[in-house]
Amino acid sequence: MLRCSLGWVFVFVRPRLATVLACVNAARQALHLPPLYRLPTGAARHTRQCPLAQALNGLVGVDGVAYPDPEVAKRVAKAWGTNYVARSSWYVVALPPVLRRFVCDYDLGAFPALEDHQVQVSEPTPHAVA
Repeated sequence: MLRCSLGWVFVFVRPRLATVLACVNAARQALHLPPLYRLPTGAARHTRQCPLAQALNGLVGVDGVAYPDPEVAKRVAKAWGTNYVARSSWYVVALPPVLRRFVCDYDLGAFPALEDHQVQVSEPTPHAVA
């Protein structure tokens, strides 16, 4: 219920999908991928299955998009005018403000048209208690 309520509360401050798509397509161009005409649907709060993760072939969180290849991260960072940092075996590209806001709002349910309730999401394995 709260997620549904937040959808209309943030309508005046949420990023425009056209602006989000333009940022996504700038990164896709840097990755030598064809442009998208609309954002894909996905699953909220899932780093591999949110719309940005699917569009950019990376792991997406509020901190950025992660790639295993530093050259890929470097190209995306250059396209967005942001930086990237090495974290463990991943290279995380900082999201531009509009994409950071989109990720937060999407996870709160502000873009119900982009939610695919058919997406198969694996559940974490419960820990066995001895």
